[in-house]
Amino acid sequence: RAENSNLSFFRDSNKNEVELLNQGGVDVIITDHHHQPLELPKAFAIINQNLTREKYPFKKLAGCGVAFKVVQGLITKQAEYKIKQLPEGFEKWLLDLVAIGTIADLQPLLGENRVLVKYGLVVLNKTKRLGILKLIEKIGNHVTVIDERMVGWQISPRLNAAGRLNHASSAYQLLLTENAAEADQLAIEINQTNQQRQQITDKINLEAKEKIGKVDKQKILIVVGENWPTGVVGLVAGRLTDNHHLPSLVISRYNGEIIGSGRSIAEFNLIEAIQKCDECLSRYGGHGQAAGFTLKDEKSLAKFIEKITKLAETKLKEKELKPILEIDSEINLNQLDWQLVEEIEKFIPYGEENPKPKFLIKDLTIIDCQLVGQDGKHLRLTIGDDQISKKAIGFSFGEWFSRIKKGDKIDLISEIEINEWNGNRELQLKIVDLRQSHS
Repeated sequence: RAENSNLSFFRDSNKNEVELLNQGGVDVIITDHHHQPLELPKAFAIINQNLTREKYPFKKLAGCGVAFKVVQGLITKQAEYKIKQLPEGFEKWLLDLVAIGTIADLQPLLGENRVLVKYGLVVLNKTKRLGILKLIEKIGNHVTVIDERMVGWQISPRLNAAGRLNHASSAYQLLLTENAAEADQLAIEINQTNQQRQQITDKINLEAKEKIGKVDKQKILIVVGENWPTGVVGLVAGRLTDNHHLPSLVISRYNGEIIGSGRSIAEFNLIEAIQKCDECLSRYGGHGQAAGFTLKDEKSLAKFIEKITKLAETKLKEKELKPILEIDSEINLNQLDWQLVEEIEKFIPYGEENPKPKFLIKDLTIIDCQLVGQDGKHLRLTIGDDQISKKAIGFSFGEWFSRIKKGDKIDLISEIEINEWNGNRELQLKIVDLRQSHS
């Protein structure tokens, strides 16, 4: 049946769209990885490891990981069909995209994802995709190695920006193009779009904070705005959740629709809560920690806010909601050496649920203290104990400059980094948190 029909691809919450295509004689194959909706569409096939009927052992594949599994499955069957045969090993050259997608979608870098990303980064560092090469060129910073941090903080935000503000087709075309001039132009456009996305996100974040006002005893933060681009409301929700350690929903009346996005904390499964508000929504989908939704109408919006607020208050009323910073080990400054770095690098790639190890180092003396970076947002320290001194950098820790001085004693929670410049390499501490010593 599928051999003679057009194929379309949707998420498994697009029930109405699938039904319309079925009526037109189109077979629909759905690949997805989100939480199962209350009612599945009647598609030709639904490939999603998170369906209750599925027995696939690894449940944390990103959407790109599911698509990769489809490719693997098709390759195993290709000899049965009269088609041009893909060469053996073809699929491994897709792993650069799988790595980018898995990191961008903030999926756990454990199990199968860890394997896909580890080898995907190997492929990415050898990539011949002109668009990726041009995008990295526009990023600059003398990139020598593309690691998970580079993907998460530089590449994926730029690719995502295209779909957030304009249309994802430009990012798609960037990944596909074999024309150097087109790749260069698309990379310039996507880089500019990302800068615009940052400015818009900052602006809406300020507006959202003003609307929310003082955060006191709320168990969930909900803010509704006018004409906020729906592609960035999730980013604003993420900032609110990071700042207040509360589930956050940012909703926008935009182009005749009421669309929202949410981010959450471990104590509150967001998609399960949203699913309980099904009667208010025309569509929705996502995970326990991140979800998107569209309201039916203005009346439904008020009802939705009331219901999900009650759900959060009931679920979280007995819980003390404080962010927890997990420390892997306490060390002395003289234990910070290349052998330790070699050991912790065995755990790469780092990411969701496999974070970079964090170390507590107590009773350090501040030898030097200065502000660095644009607008003095960052803090650079030279710290030492009785035997040794090291450099430390605290991004967005500039506010501490007025609170500490040379000679003060501090405790640091830090990650260990390699600082490279002009062919030199040295170990430095990246400050995760700090406090004045109590000893």
